[in-house]
Amino acid sequence: MPHSWMGLVELALVFGLVLAFAVWELLKLRREERAAEAASALAREREARTPAAPAPSNGASPGAPQDPR
Repeated sequence: MPHSWMGLVELALVFGLVLAFAVWELLKLRREERAAEAASALAREREARTPAAPAPSNGASPGAPQDPR
């Protein structure tokens, strides 16, 4: 194989490796985004299913300190 071809082969290999790495990272990023989206949807679903806390019987607001009597 002539020496001029060796430079082209090396260039193609390096470019191929860089391109493969870029594609791999983009696929990994998409997979992580989908997992985060699914976790967020699951958290919203759990939050929607959780019943609201009952109101205090003494008429105080939920964050107010209660009378110890």
